[in-house]
Amino acid sequence: MSIPKKGSREIVVHRIAYRWRVRSRPTYDQALGSAPLLLAIEPISTKGTVLIVHLPDVHPRNWFTLPSPSVTPSRVANYIRRALRAGWKPATPGQQFHMETQPLQKSR
Repeated sequence: MSIPKKGSREIVVHRIAYRWRVRSRPTYDQALGSAPLLLAIEPISTKGTVLIVHLPDVHPRNWFTLPSPSVTPSRVANYIRRALRAGWKPATPGQQFHMETQPLQKSR
């Protein structure tokens, strides 16, 4: 599966360009705040494995206006680096690579 260009953003990590996207409309469970926010990342130049990052955040468009931290390019770059260390091979075709993440630490 490929990430659509519309609504996605590009980022370069270790001189490789990736496309990333968070689903704009929440699923029913995401709208209730009971399902994780999912971030999809794939390399732009090759048809490889898509990285799916399970974020412990609620979807920004949840029905209860629960607070949700922004998914920033720096967070995305960190997830890409962690997935590469965990064995994600973005240039190799195959099944999606799923990665769980921990909640962000609040700064004081």
